[in-house]
Amino acid sequence: MSEELSEVLHQEQEGSRWFEKLTPGKQRTLIHWSDNVKNPEIRIKRALVLVRHLVMQRGEVDFKLLNEQMKEENQGNRRL
Repeated sequence: MSEELSEVLHQEQEGSRWFEKLTPGKQRTLIHWSDNVKNPEIRIKRALVLVRHLVMQRGEVDFKLLNEQMKEENQGNRRL
């Protein structure tokens, strides 16, 4: 797990609790999704979107929605 994801989970207690309740397979998948880029800024962004998703979905992972939320986050930053 990257430092970025670890730190976001440390700071977001509710998201961390939901993450810990996931199966090890889902945890690995989400870690890979969040950490498979070299740019640390993108890893931070993905970690934040991931934790917000877990809180919003109350621990249920909807990968289609998660990817849509990431796209929205990226588009929102381009408009600035």
